[in-house]
Amino acid sequence: MNKKIKLGMIIATIAAAMSYVSTAVDFVGKVRSVFAGTTTDSHFLGRWATHWEYSLSGGVSLGFRGTSEYFQNGRYNTSGIMTVTARDSTPDPVQAEYLASWAGTWSVEGKGITTTMDEMKTTPSTVIVGTKELSANEVTQMLGRDGHFPNLSDLYPHGATAYATIVSVSDRAFSLTEDAGHKQKITIFGQRD
Repeated sequence: MNKKIKLGMIIATIAAAMSYVSTAVDFVGKVRSVFAGTTTDSHFLGRWATHWEYSLSGGVSLGFRGTSEYFQNGRYNTSGIMTVTARDSTPDPVQAEYLASWAGTWSVEGKGITTTMDEMKTTPSTVIVGTKELSANEVTQMLGRDGHFPNLSDLYPHGATAYATIVSVSDRAFSLTEDAGHKQKITIFGQRD
């Protein structure tokens, strides 16, 4: 099988994986809108190393590792690496990594934290097939000018709102759970950066 056809199959696998992600994102975006009378919580203020991962049906998972910063004025910024992994792809697992950054507003009410995303930017970075690693540029060059690399930011609409339950929060760490649709929950962890 020539490289162009194999890379085309890899891109198709990533696009199929993203369709699973899209269903969950659509659900999360409709969970709850920002409440009136909410406030920020001083425990969350500052910079955190954050990470989360959840598995969807079909052997697909979405993950994030990076930094989140919460400000007193109700704004937040997040940046890091998002991954879409298709573990059941044949013959090897396929993972696409994206440089990701987004910003928005946050507020706390009772045992919940609501975030609304104003803007998200993602840039394809790396594709890993089994043990072989290719840059997004290499993949695009091999596919030719008609090749298209799917972009995660296309899945997240401006104004997407998510609500997470605060499991625990201290000055050093936090743990949140967020509904991801299909009776699944995402656990989000943060530690002081």
